[in-house]
Amino acid sequence: MSGADQDENGFVNYEKLAPVAAQMIRSIWDQNADLDKALYLEGQATEEDTIFGKDRQEVYDTIMAGFLEFDKDGNGTLDKEEFKECLSQTELLGRDLSRAEFNSVMAAVDHDADGKISYEEFLNMVLDVMQYFWEEENYAMSQENAD
Repeated sequence: MSGADQDENGFVNYEKLAPVAAQMIRSIWDQNADLDKALYLEGQATEEDTIFGKDRQEVYDTIMAGFLEFDKDGNGTLDKEEFKECLSQTELLGRDLSRAEFNSVMAAVDHDADGKISYEEFLNMVLDVMQYFWEEENYAMSQENAD
């Protein structure tokens, strides 16, 4: 409550307390929503031969085909321009990225920091994105069905 007692006189008035209390309540609600979502997803185990509700091999084949399509020079990696074109043309992340956003994504995906995206790095990124959208879609559907 020290955040609400900004003048440190030992008393808390409503105008100072309300924003702090609202922030605490919002934080609790967010934590509960995250917990509800985690518990829901924990119960959504997939079978060994499927991933995100699709045939596992088909998903991996599609990801490999996408990687090869953008590996214009055929060297087995996506350089910065190839990766940028891939993200732009596929809208994998939902929209075009600013230069700063692209550089952040490149740095996050390029685990070995060699300035290129290997197939393994690409695969991990695509699977992470697919998982995010799959979880969001399934959680939203479960919430609609609960209503």
